Amino acid sequence: MAIVINGSGTITGVSAGSGGGTWVPLQEVIADNTSTSIAFSAPAFTSTYTNYVIVFNDWNPATTNTTGYYEYYGVSGSAWLSSLYKWAHLGYDANGVERRGSAVSGSKGEISDTNLEGGASHGLNGIIHCWDPLSTNHPTFLLTASFMPYTGYFKPTTSCLANSTAGGVSNIRFSMSSGNIETGEFRLYGIKDS
Repeated sequence: MAIVINGSGTITGVSAGSGGGTWVPLQEVIADNTSTSIAFSAPAFTSTYTNYVIVFNDWNPATTNTTGYYEYYGVSGSAWLSSLYKWAHLGYDANGVERRGSAVSGSKGEISDTNLEGGASHGLNGIIHCWDPLSTNHPTFLLTASFMPYTGYFKPTTSCLANSTAGGVSNIRFSMSSGNIETGEFRLYGIKDS
C-alpha cells in the first residue's frame, strides 16, 4: 500500500503500490547457551536488497557484567574483519543520567557502552538498520535498543556501528566478551526497493 499525495501536499487516496519498503523475512537464529557467538548463514547480505534490518530480542549473556560485540564479514578478503571497528553510543538511564561511549578502533565493535546484566528479564532488545552493506564506502549501521545494564538502570540507547576497512560486508556476527550467549532471537529482513 502507498499513500497518494497531490502536488499541493493533500492526501488523495491509497494505491496498491509495488511493494517498496516491505520487509521480507530471510533468516532467524536462536541462541541457546551453546555458543560464544551467533551469525546468519553466509552470505547474509546480497545484492538482492539494498537495505536490511536485524531485529533481536532477549539477548542475554550467560556471564553477567559482560559486553556484547558485533563483527563484520568482509566482501573483500572473505574473512571476519579483525580491526578498525568504530562505534558511538548515546542514551539515558532510567534516572535521566546521560550515558555515552565511543571508540575509533578495536578488534571487535561494541554493541553498548555498558556491560549487560544477564538474566531472562534483562535482555537486550533492539533493531539494527543496515544501509547498503555491500557498499565499498565503509557501510555504517544504526542500532536502537533498550536493556538493563550491569549498573542496574534500564537504558535506551542509539548507536552507530562501523568499520574503517575499505569494502562492503556480507554478514554480521554477535558475541560476548566472556562466555556464551545464553538467550536471544536474531531475525534478518531484506527491505524491498520497489
